[in-house]
Parts: sequence; C-alpha cells; structure tokens
Amino acid sequence: MRNGTAFISICVTLLFSFVFLSGAEPLTLAQCLEFARENSPDLIQARIAIERAHLGVISAESRNYPEIRVSTGASRFGNESRSNNSYSSNLVLNYSIFRGGYDKANIEIARLNEKISKENYRANEQQVFLSIKEVFYKILQKEEQLKLIGRILERRRADHILIKLKYQSGRESAPAVKEAELNVINAEYDSISAESELRLARMELNLLLGRPKDAELIITHEDEEFELLPVEALIETAKVSRPEKIIELFNYEIKKHLLAQAKSEYAPEVALSFSYGWAGNKFFDQSRAWSIGANLSLNLFDGFLRQTKVKDSKSAILQEEFKLKSVDQQIVNDVESAYSNLVLAKKKFEIAQKSVEVAREVYELTKLQYEEGITSYFFLQQKESELTQAEYSNINALYNLRLTGARLQNAIGK
Repeated sequence: MRNGTAFISICVTLLFSFVFLSGAEPLTLAQCLEFARENSPDLIQARIAIERAHLGVISAESRNYPEIRVSTGASRFGNESRSNNSYSSNLVLNYSIFRGGYDKANIEIARLNEKISKENYRANEQQVFLSIKEVFYKILQKEEQLKLIGRILERRRADHILIKLKYQSGRESAPAVKEAELNVINAEYDSISAESELRLARMELNLLLGRPKDAELIITHEDEEFELLPVEALIETAKVSRPEKIIELFNYEIKKHLLAQAKSEYAPEVALSFSYGWAGNKFFDQSRAWSIGANLSLNLFDGFLRQTKVKDSKSAILQEEFKLKSVDQQIVNDVESAYSNLVLAKKKFEIAQKSVEVAREVYELTKLQYEEGITSYFFLQQKESELTQAEYSNINALYNLRLTGARLQNAIGK
C-alpha cells in the first residue's frame, strides 16, 4: 500500500515538474479566445475604431455649445509728422440656435456610427474566434491522429512478426512478408507526417493568439452537449443578432437622418451673437463697447442643389431597404446550410463510431482465424486496412462535427 502511494506521489511530482519546467499549462478553448480578444491585431484595430467613433460623437455634440473667442491686438500707424498707437481687445460669442434640425441629425449620425463601430468589432471578433476554433479543433484532430498512428504502427508490427513466424515455418509466402513490412514503413511515414502537421497547426494557433510561432503550446478540451433548436428558431435569432444585420439597420437610420439634413437646408438659420471689447490709443486708457444681436439667413436659390440632395437621400433609403432584404436572405441561406451540415455531421459521427466497433471486431476475428490457418494473409490485410480507414474516418468525423457546430454558432451571430 505504501509502495503504491509512493508511486502515485512520484508520478504527480514528475507531471508537475514537467509542466513547470516546460513553462506551458494546458489552454482551454475559452482561454485561447480570451487571449485573442486581448492580443489580436484585428481586434485591437477595431477597438481603436470604436474610440475614434466616440470622438466623432463628441465633435458632433460640440455644436450644442456656443463658440467663444477672445482676441487682442496692438498696431502703430502714422505719417511724416506724427504717429499713434492703437490697442484693442474683444470677447465674441456666437451661438447657432436653429439650423432646421441639421445639427440634431448630425449628432444622431455620429452616435449611430459609434454603434456601427461596435458591431464591426463584434463581427471581427466572431471571425477571429471562428479561425481560432478551426485551428484549435485541427490540433485536437492531429493529436488524435498521432495517437491512432501509434496504435496502427503497434498493430502492424505485431502482424509483421506473426507473418514472419509463419513464413519461417513455411506457412506464408515471401511477398506477404514484404507487404507487411511495407505496411509498417507506411505507418512510420504517416507518423512523421502527422507530427509535422501538428507542429504547423500549433504554430498557426500561436500566431492567431499573437504569441511567438514556436512558443510551447498545450491544449485541453472537453466537448459539451448542446441542444439543437429548430432551424426556424435559429434563423430568427440570427436576424436579430448577426452584426451584419444590425449594421444595416443602423445604416438605414443614418440614411433617414441624412434625408433630414438635406431637407433642413430649406429652413432658415437663426444665430445669436454677443461681443464686448476695449479699444483706444493708450493701453491703460481704452473705451469699452458691446453689442448683441440676432441673425436670420435663408438660402433662396442654390441651383437645385438642395432638391438633388433630397432626391439622392430618398434613393439611398430605398436602396438600403433592399439591402436589408438581401441580408435577411443571406442569413437564411447561411443558417440553413450550417444547420444541414451539422445534422449530417452528427449522423456521420454516429456512423463512424459504429463502423470502428464493427471493423475492430471483424479484424480481431480475422486475425484469430489467420493465426489458426483458417484464412489468408490477403484477407487479414484487407480487414486491417478497413479498420485503419474506419479509425481515421472516426477522428475526421469528430473534427467535422466540432467544426460545423462552430460554424453554425457563427452563422447565428454567436
């Protein structure tokens, strides 16, 4: 009992030492996504775009405040007989109190542009996350393939030994031995190839996460069961959550505000002004003066420019309405396609799992028959190839299931 406890303690210590010394801890998919959220160049640029759009809102809202300017100056003028100094200082306030709703529409446009920048960030985030999921699942696939190739190599080496023993006893042919040896060599090549593909996949994920390409990377994952809702419910969810749809809705509102701005140019502009100043020939002896006034201006004719702007804004609104319909159609197509692919992938994975079970049982039975001399090596080799294919198909089916699930989530805007 003590020896068993000591052995477990040593294993745990070695495992901890390996993780600590390697400097790498297993990363879950959620951790990879969070890491990308903070370090992805695409997402950093999108966050900067949000900040700039917010500055646009502040700039537009500045029209709500009066403009206040202070100026001061000094000059000297004269002729051949004499010269004089002149000093002046002014405080001027201008405030546009009505522009036909132009400023209000401009503020709303700026706020909508800020919302669009946030949806653009969400769209970029979803695309980055989908790319990470694809590579993350590819790494899992290659790791499983590498484990599988190890089992295949062990199996083929055992078959090779069995066939050699039969050949030595005169119960098998030389070509069968050579073919069994070739099967071992092929499995060894597949192992080298899988290791290379796994290394490249890890490098790709490192780059997506903004890490050095050769940084040590260990991942861990547990598949979660999720309820597959009816496709119509998913379509309705996508129509209210996809960033593309929300962006077009904001663009539609912007087009309406642009129409309001175009119409506002028919209205008069009303502004208030106030000034207070000092002026005189001596710096400490200046007279004071002030003024206050209101100004109303109305553009009577501009060569049909305003009329053209109104017509163009109405056309833009109509165009945006059709664009919204087009986006809805694309959403329906994306969700229907992704949903169908996921349903097929789930079924394919179920079939692949059963195929592995059947192929393994048939191979083990055939091998037993071959050992007893009931069947030929050709039949054994055929069943081993069928088992190998079934095992590969099972891993690929799991990869496809994970991938189609991620693409469906992306299609519905999650």
